[in-house]
Amino acid sequence: MFKIIKIKKGYTVIELIITLVIILTIFIIVEPMLKINRCNLKIFSAKLCQEIRNIRIINMTEDSLYYIVIKKDRYSVKRGIATLKTEYLDSNLILLDNFDDGALDYSIIHFNHNGTPSYAGTVRIKDINTGKYMEITIIPVTGRVLLKGEIFE
Repeated sequence: MFKIIKIKKGYTVIELIITLVIILTIFIIVEPMLKINRCNLKIFSAKLCQEIRNIRIINMTEDSLYYIVIKKDRYSVKRGIATLKTEYLDSNLILLDNFDDGALDYSIIHFNHNGTPSYAGTVRIKDINTGKYMEITIIPVTGRVLLKGEIFE
């Protein structure tokens, strides 16, 4: 005669727990990768900032033949035409700067014998996946090299 129809109105506790466990597992796997990207951004920024400071000091004490060539994916430390060191960025990082008018695919950071830069400006190290970046600023008159200690978005 009459059939009893059971209507399922929601999820069971087991289904909710399994879904929550899957979401938390994915978060646990992905979250350290985000921290590693931020850490790589900070490490590379600090390394480049120290290289720029070293070039400034060397040009003030020894001779002014040292300079840094910046490209989007790497930078090179040079003395005259000889390349002393080249550092490549991770695949998710790029270098942006405002030292030239954009006519060339590279920029040069050079300091005079009194520590003043030939060109002052800002180097931005940007994570292309997250859009976050750090900035290194070279002050025009003094030649001070400043690494902004925070990550910008």
